[in-house]
Amino acid sequence: MNAKSPRRADAGALSTDETRTKSERESTRRPTRIASADAYEPAGNRRRWLVVVARCPHCNGSHSHYGDSVGELLTARKAGCGRPYALRLSRLFHAGGGRHD
Repeated sequence: MNAKSPRRADAGALSTDETRTKSERESTRRPTRIASADAYEPAGNRRRWLVVVARCPHCNGSHSHYGDSVGELLTARKAGCGRPYALRLSRLFHAGGGRHD
């Protein structure tokens, strides 16, 4: 090999992060933490659901999320503290004040 020709990278020399795509690297991260949440149905003239996380698994603070449906709210969320978590619905409160566990 002369000095001007480019060197071919040896497959063993590349680190594993360089050989994987971004989505593969993100999928191998540790699992998202789960936060228990209470959901409140829209009441009166309101149209959005309210989900309250009493204790964030990262910062131990409380967070609230609003959405048009419960399903939309149960997807992975980013908390007010900036860290991602998944919501697990522990209680559902209906507009009339009834609770359904």
